[in-house]
Amino acid sequence: MLRFQDWQENQREVFFPDTVAFKWQMIETFIDGEEYDRSHVITESKWLAEHVKQGEIGAQEEYKHYKFNFSGNGQIEVISNGFTVKM
Repeated sequence: MLRFQDWQENQREVFFPDTVAFKWQMIETFIDGEEYDRSHVITESKWLAEHVKQGEIGAQEEYKHYKFNFSGNGQIEVISNGFTVKM
């Protein structure tokens, strides 16, 4: 469960039902086209591929690499098979 206050000061909750990995960092790193204040699905993720390679995730499973950027306040990345936003 990820809880945060958005730019309009609304409380948000994001639930990741089946999480394999997550990481938080205060620094910011971006790939081409990635916005600093949005969530993204990272395609061709090396991090996700490494989890498949080491057998933590089956190649046919529906896991994705999600990345949430918090406008200069850090980033959280999650490998999960989906998420639900509660507003």
